[in-house]
Amino acid sequence: MRWPKVEFIRCELHNHTNESDGNLSAEELAAYAAEHNFEVYALTDHNVVSGQSKVAAAIEKNHYTTQLIKGVEVTTIYGHILGLGMEDMFDFIELNPYEPDSFFLNMRACGAEVIGIAHPFCIGNPIMTGCRYTMELDDYRLIDYIEVYNTSGGDTELGDRFTGNYDALNWWEDLVHQGYDLAALTGKDLHDVRPEYEEVFLTYVPVETKASDKTRQVINGIKRQETFITKGPWLTGELRGMKLHLKFDHRNTYLNWHEVYQDLKPVISVRYSNEEEEIFDITFKSEEVVLPLAKKADRVTLRIYDKEISNQSIILAGKVFKQGGHA
Repeated sequence: MRWPKVEFIRCELHNHTNESDGNLSAEELAAYAAEHNFEVYALTDHNVVSGQSKVAAAIEKNHYTTQLIKGVEVTTIYGHILGLGMEDMFDFIELNPYEPDSFFLNMRACGAEVIGIAHPFCIGNPIMTGCRYTMELDDYRLIDYIEVYNTSGGDTELGDRFTGNYDALNWWEDLVHQGYDLAALTGKDLHDVRPEYEEVFLTYVPVETKASDKTRQVINGIKRQETFITKGPWLTGELRGMKLHLKFDHRNTYLNWHEVYQDLKPVISVRYSNEEEEIFDITFKSEEVVLPLAKKADRVTLRIYDKEISNQSIILAGKVFKQGGHA
């Protein structure tokens, strides 16, 4: 089949400065983001917006090519909620965790174009009070995405026990298969400069051509559920009837993917629900792969593993394919 030209925007949408609990100044965050090639990143300080203009000024002053999305991590004792596009805060002292609809609507009123739940299965009390999401939201159409991997703890088993990433990914897939159009993202949750964690997931948004305003493309990509998380491969595809057409792009230099990908033994899991999946052994020798599915589904989610199906061997996840659509 003929594939459209696609480019991929890297985005880091969960970061902090010393305007809240981070150790980086706004200027230091802007410099770090530029040095580490964050094409689009968000400032999401806890319950304050005072750093937004400072980061924007640092980008302009130093002529960085990175682009900023202003945001807030609205921090409650019932969970942390990311509002991208927020430039004002609101009083949520009367938040009812059992009926939180008005809370999310207030985030929209303060400019949140997309809303995401940060680290929903973080260990929480008594070690990290408030970090675990415990609100009882009945309609997940009020939000736009789940932070399925918070990479602040690296990619170790212990780190994931604290952040609850595997549970978050499973929950996101369950909500998608319930019919909710939610995107999946990572969150670096950057608070300071420290040695780089190896082999953590990154978030990408596929676009036909990178525009001058990549922040708008990222926001729209989240709304359209087009994001995915990866340790290397870029991926687009189409679900047509009982066939899933996949197109891989191995030019990503992250973790030297462009050099090592042919040595891997990829295993693909196509999920119709959290209880029903098909497994395919493929090779990366061909950039185009067609998977013959056992049933026709309105939507499927996909994970790619290296060699074996285990949480530690996931190399790509968070991808949704809907019948007849290109993603």
